[in-house]
Amino acid sequence: MQRFCRCHDSRYERWEIFSGHIERALASLMKSYSLSLFTRIGLRYVDVISRRRLGLENVRWSDLIKNSALGSCLRVMCP
Repeated sequence: MQRFCRCHDSRYERWEIFSGHIERALASLMKSYSLSLFTRIGLRYVDVISRRRLGLENVRWSDLIKNSALGSCLRVMCP
């Protein structure tokens, strides 16, 4: 038996929109099952930047992302 609720958005635009999906899912879950306790709440976030979709495939990552925003190992991987 699965004991979780998942909200997935493959066309994420803004937190304000996505949080509305979460609020509606939780309200429905609580109404259907009369939940009074949550043992775990999680949020998984994947930030994807597609140079191709932005028309920037010939632009170097280092020209798009400031070094201060990258971890030390990523500075080496994203010349």
